[in-house]
Amino acid sequence: MKQKPTEIPQYQRFADDVLAHPERFPKTIIQLVDQYTANHQRQDIYFDHAEAARHIGFISIMPLVDNEFANKLIVVQDWQAFLFANIYGWKKKNGTRKYKRVYLQIARKNSKTTTSAMLSIDNAVMDPKNGGQILFAATSLGQAQLCFSMAKRMAEAMRTMYKSFDRICKTWVRSVEFTDTSTVLRAVSADPQGTEGMGAKMAVIDEVHVHKNSDLINSIQKGMVVHDSPLLIQITTAGYNKEEDAPAYQLYQYSKKILSGTLDD
Repeated sequence: MKQKPTEIPQYQRFADDVLAHPERFPKTIIQLVDQYTANHQRQDIYFDHAEAARHIGFISIMPLVDNEFANKLIVVQDWQAFLFANIYGWKKKNGTRKYKRVYLQIARKNSKTTTSAMLSIDNAVMDPKNGGQILFAATSLGQAQLCFSMAKRMAEAMRTMYKSFDRICKTWVRSVEFTDTSTVLRAVSADPQGTEGMGAKMAVIDEVHVHKNSDLINSIQKGMVVHDSPLLIQITTAGYNKEEDAPAYQLYQYSKKILSGTLDD
């Protein structure tokens, strides 16, 4: 009996496509794939294919909630699969994740908010921590609530679609709660004084290019030290602020150093 060939994971197909057709992709994506390939040769970290597949599999059963696509299952794009695989697949020898901070700069109308919402629900369910806080933050509470609202509507749709999800998830006006672990998703104000003590296990910082300084980001990140594998998602469209204190520009330059190989983080 012939053995069925093993299917190449979506994230690996994306990497292979970038390597085979570099002319189709920007320099940063090529560098990112080069780094992913080089990481496989390292002895201090390893790639957990099963863990990457577990998270991508869960995200793929989430519903869209906007406009004519509402209630249709999400079709995970190749670049998203590659992103999710890198976040959850790479681990240190002690089992904790290698990547705990993510800077994602993408063009408008490319599912920025949806991607953030997907990651937050996935983190709550598939990377559970008792009493975990998942925060959505921005320069204003209103902006933070936009991303939280997307996650809440996804959770509400999943409660309708899946009985097992409905048993553990409760949605309120200003929060989403997973009762099996007491994990709570909520939007927070832009006041850095009130976020450090929350000890978030995950946070989404939206539209980083609008932030004038890193006070809010630093406050949330300091509160994350109580977790061994926190996740800080810093996501934005492109901006023009190149001032010394502008966090998006700092993160962009820092990321370029990592991708060029001059810095390992």
